[in-house]
Amino acid sequence: MNGQDANWTSDRPTKPGEYWLSIDPNKRKGRIDFPSVIPCNVSLCGNTYLMDHGSLDSGSDENGLTLAARYITGGAWIPVANDWYDGALWSVRETPADPFEEPQPAQKIDTCDCGPAEYIDGRCELDAYYCGCRHRTEEIIALLTPIAKRLPESQAEWDEKTSEKFWESYEFRKEEEVGT
Repeated sequence: MNGQDANWTSDRPTKPGEYWLSIDPNKRKGRIDFPSVIPCNVSLCGNTYLMDHGSLDSGSDENGLTLAARYITGGAWIPVANDWYDGALWSVRETPADPFEEPQPAQKIDTCDCGPAEYIDGRCELDAYYCGCRHRTEEIIALLTPIAKRLPESQAEWDEKTSEKFWESYEFRKEEEVGT
């Protein structure tokens, strides 16, 4: 975003941040090198640092801090209430999106017997996940029942079958036997 795309206001900043600033054109007359729009920082500055700019008369707070602006290119911090900014326009500077960021996939629609479902974070609520419909419930039960039946029935049997001793003596089927 450049200064031309900004939302401009004559209201001076009330909080620290990064801003676009356009000084009143009448104050820029005769200064051919003065930019029409310049990025600046606005920050709370200690009054002792700003005394040469009359900050004590420019809205300091009870902690001795004054909201002041400085061009990003450098220069002095000038209190935002200073008459230099009379007639100026301000706009909050927004950081643009990362131009190298990979675009997110578009939302897709998938269907099950119950109807369409949207993808959320790249995963479908229905496809390959439990959607809550009756046919999916039956599929899940059919898939998990044989597994559940092979689980140990007692804690003692669980402890035995999950022990290193059990697995050291376990005879694994050979690769050619796996499909049988």
